[in-house]
Amino acid sequence: MGLVSSGPDAYQLVFSHLSCTACGLCAGVCPEQCLDVERVLELDRLGLPPQTISEGGFVRCEVCGAPFAPRAMVEKIRARIAAMGGNTSRLETCPDCKMGVKPKPARSRVGG
Repeated sequence: MGLVSSGPDAYQLVFSHLSCTACGLCAGVCPEQCLDVERVLELDRLGLPPQTISEGGFVRCEVCGAPFAPRAMVEKIRARIAAMGGNTSRLETCPDCKMGVKPKPARSRVGG
């Protein structure tokens, strides 16, 4: 499994039978918990080209501008929070900016 950037605001998650060792790391870190790994050797699939599993755009932090999460995941979370009547106003702020650990750009510290 590999993440391929196809630009500053887009990504592709690609799977290659030839590269996979069935270690299970991808399933362990998947935020959607949608991957399942079976240790099966399918020789006829080794020559297949890599398959795109998922692709889409990134959400950029509204404070610092850094891409930090897949847009589809953020929209899914937004819908769940909104359904519970929760506040989604800071959903497009990266974790570092939410915690206040990133320094502000120089122009905002100097006053202009």
